Amino acid sequence: MKKSSWLLTFAACASFALSAQAEFILWVSDNGSKGTVRGSDGVTRGAFYPAASENGTPFVDQEFVDLLIAAGHNVTRFNPNPTSMSIDDVPVINSYDVIILGTALNSGPFNLNARGAKWNNLITQPLIVTKSTLIRRDRMGYLLDNKEYDCAANESPEATGKLTFLEPAHPIFKGISTTLVEGQPVMDNHSIIRVGFPENNRGVSVQYYKLLIDGVEQTLANTVEPGGKVLASIDFNPLDPGVNIPAGQAPTPFASHRATGYAIVEWPAGTVVRTTQTAGETNASYRLLFACGTRDASGSNASAPNPQVGAMDLSPDGQRMFLNAVLHAAAQNPRRLISSKWGEWDYKQYLYGGTGNLVLSDETSSRFTAWVGANDVDVLNNTSFVLEPDGLIESAGRPTIFQEFPAVDLSKVGQKITAKYDIQFHNTLLPSDQFVRFGFGNTNNNSAFYLKIDSGLAGGTTLGWRSDSTISDTNGATVISSTFNPEGNLEGATNLNVPKGPNGGFIQGNYSHFMNSGSFGGAYPDPISRYPNGVGLGVEGTLDIVHTVTMTMERVDGGLKIGATWRNSAGDTELASAYKAPYVDSEFPASHGRLDQIGCLGFNLMSNDLFGNGGDGGSYTVSNFRLTYVNPTPIVISKYSYAAETETFALTWNSTYTDTYSVEVSADLNEWINVASGLTFTGPEGRYDVTPSVPGSFYRIRRE
Repeated sequence: MKKSSWLLTFAACASFALSAQAEFILWVSDNGSKGTVRGSDGVTRGAFYPAASENGTPFVDQEFVDLLIAAGHNVTRFNPNPTSMSIDDVPVINSYDVIILGTALNSGPFNLNARGAKWNNLITQPLIVTKSTLIRRDRMGYLLDNKEYDCAANESPEATGKLTFLEPAHPIFKGISTTLVEGQPVMDNHSIIRVGFPENNRGVSVQYYKLLIDGVEQTLANTVEPGGKVLASIDFNPLDPGVNIPAGQAPTPFASHRATGYAIVEWPAGTVVRTTQTAGETNASYRLLFACGTRDASGSNASAPNPQVGAMDLSPDGQRMFLNAVLHAAAQNPRRLISSKWGEWDYKQYLYGGTGNLVLSDETSSRFTAWVGANDVDVLNNTSFVLEPDGLIESAGRPTIFQEFPAVDLSKVGQKITAKYDIQFHNTLLPSDQFVRFGFGNTNNNSAFYLKIDSGLAGGTTLGWRSDSTISDTNGATVISSTFNPEGNLEGATNLNVPKGPNGGFIQGNYSHFMNSGSFGGAYPDPISRYPNGVGLGVEGTLDIVHTVTMTMERVDGGLKIGATWRNSAGDTELASAYKAPYVDSEFPASHGRLDQIGCLGFNLMSNDLFGNGGDGGSYTVSNFRLTYVNPTPIVISKYSYAAETETFALTWNSTYTDTYSVEVSADLNEWINVASGLTFTGPEGRYDVTPSVPGSFYRIRRE
């Protein structure tokens, strides 16, 4: 037997979504006893239960709940009232991070009367629908018609039974292998599979929009409500269309019928639905269809526990996508870190309060509209100490809209913060060199990092970066009354270096320099001298175009990795910042410090005069604002072993289904060589066997 001595070092570079640690999920199902308590509106309330059956009899949909729990989530069951939702249930439902409507639901509570409207209008948290019946035109109204078949996709004899990814880059499809078929990515494996119990179950229900019978395409229309986006379709042969299958008999796929239906579809917050029945109503938050779970074998059966409805019918790839979908829906949660009230700063408002040059409206955690213009600002009279007009028309001082939130750590490798938003200007902007800005800030040391975008089709680079030594205007002095003149105006108020802050640090609410000026450690990407789809911000004649911007800061070895993308509704072209190398923020002067605690963010115009109509000002709207944070979790080596006969060294560690891993080896802890990459796992553990292994080496596992 060959003997070897080993010196092993394991280093983990991990990134783990905050939402993946423990989402609070409400699983909505008819399994479980009904509620008996009447709400304040006289409607019987639904009933909330633990994740598992309390009487020891497993619910048929328990495998879905167990899958969520195994992924680290906290799950509660909710059995809704079979006819209507009590208004008292709404705040409790909205206290969860994600709501999932399971297949073991009767569609009654989601009908097109006041019941359905409550689920659309009053549920403000992300909601996933697994039962396709619920989204049809005469239920929640996400489709313009109702065309539904049942299927066990892997038993389709003529159709593929597989999903086609229409948005292949979507995070729901991370880790799923595909093959191009006629130019479109199709899953290599099935997502929906046949469930053998009960034998006569009718598989999953799918709303379809295309149907061929004996090769002849039928005339039908069942499109998605405008604003919805089809992420994946499914090609399948239905099971005995319109037939209830007798007990003990397996359904037969109809090879003569070949349908294409909706497998995964999303509707952003604010999507107007039910337009075929009413004037339309607005979904209060993100909605996602993920069609899965078996339906009843012989019509509705809502007994408790239901012996036939909602069984897990997802393959391993299907389960991975389902868990990805939960994480993606959770990331759309509007209450993450951002409040529904945005702060506003211009120097007159900061100094005196009262009516300033910046007015916000339509504020939620995901949107706002900002008007910026010249105004006769109310100022503080030093004699009467009353706010009153001074008769002077004053312009805003670099108007900023900001949010402060509990600081997130950005000091460890793998931590990342990302903001994504849509922005639309309603008035023409003058061409400018990077006067439209967005950034993150560290209030602890008064530093910021921001993205700069040109307006118009002139100026400097389209995307740029800048690090700031200050967010607030401070130089160590304290504001004193002698800085005011008899008219109540601060001397030299247009010079924004005048307001002084104690200790030279961040002044609460003073965002005069946020994303604005300062030069310590400046770093710029390679210039990008073009615009997505040829359209700049605020260009006359293109004000109907919506621009989508992302900004990411990630701690990597050696500093910060900064990234940004910009695209718009005029086409598919997307621009990305060319700055990829780590930004060494540790080289800031001692008086500044690293950007390692992100506690604020904001939007900034360098001047209200940026609008083409000058003092009359203009407005812009930010919508679909989403802030996500990724936090590292350590990789723990649970076991390792060496098999001398095969010279194999086996490593086992905790893994997540969302991540991809690599194994590296080093002889001196300085130079690392990749042994394996692209490793993914569906279970809670990852394992890799190094063969042949090298005695005396160091090994480490990294998340890619």
